[in-house]
Amino acid sequence: MFLAWIVGGLIALCGALTYAEIGSRFPVTGGYYKIFSAFYHPSIAFAINCIIVVSNAASVAGVSIIGAEYLSKIILPVEMQTEFSRIAIAAISIGLFYFINLLGLKVSSKTQNVLSLIKIGMVLILIGAVFMGLSSSKLSFHFQHIRFNYPNPV
Repeated sequence: MFLAWIVGGLIALCGALTYAEIGSRFPVTGGYYKIFSAFYHPSIAFAINCIIVVSNAASVAGVSIIGAEYLSKIILPVEMQTEFSRIAIAAISIGLFYFINLLGLKVSSKTQNVLSLIKIGMVLILIGAVFMGLSSSKLSFHFQHIRFNYPNPV
């Protein structure tokens, strides 16, 4: 089981070292486009940038839909928690963060710092809940009504 994690970590390390070496030998701004344009051809660089834009857009959409699902349970009543409301929350969040990025580097970096502090605070709350939470005897009392129905082995 841990072998897959070790292999994945080694592959990620190789990729990081490759990018570090390319960046040290070819120190230009422009990312993938400049590097692939210089080493291969500008049309190849353009095609790779198109692939990156599409894949990043898909991952942003996926993460925002998942975040909207969690957020809708906090801010909306049960009867309003529909698929349309989740998509609307996701679209609004993408638009909001896009607008914040358009305002400039200072505003977007302050926003990222505030959101990072919120994340750190939430992790500390979870850690505190582990140490200050209910004892196991009280916890088992709360879960007595849950029944697990396992299928019979054939």
